[in-house]
Amino acid sequence: MSVGSRRRETGEPIQPKNRKPVYAPRKYWPLLADMPHLSHWPDRDQPFDHDRSEVIAFIMARCDVPQRTAIRIFDSASHKGVIKFDRETRLWCGTKGGRP
Repeated sequence: MSVGSRRRETGEPIQPKNRKPVYAPRKYWPLLADMPHLSHWPDRDQPFDHDRSEVIAFIMARCDVPQRTAIRIFDSASHKGVIKFDRETRLWCGTKGGRP
C-alpha cells in the first residue's frame, strides 16, 4: 500500500513519527503585555549573558518555558512590539506599561 493510498483511505494526512510540536511564540504575548520595567543587560560592564537578563527570567517564570524558548519569545515579542525598550531608562516593559 502506498502512502497516498493510505491517506485516501483514512482521509487524514500522514504525519512523520518524530515531528516536533509547532512553536507559536504569539500565544505567550498576552502574558507579556503587562511586563514591568526590567533590564535585559543589568551589568553593562560585563559581556551580555542571557543568564543575567531580568527580562528572560521574567519570561521563563511567567510562561513556564526553558531559557531557549524564552529567548525566542523575547525576540518575537520585541520585533512585533508586544514589549518595548525605553531608551531613556534602558529598560524593557510590556506595551500596557509596567511600574519603574
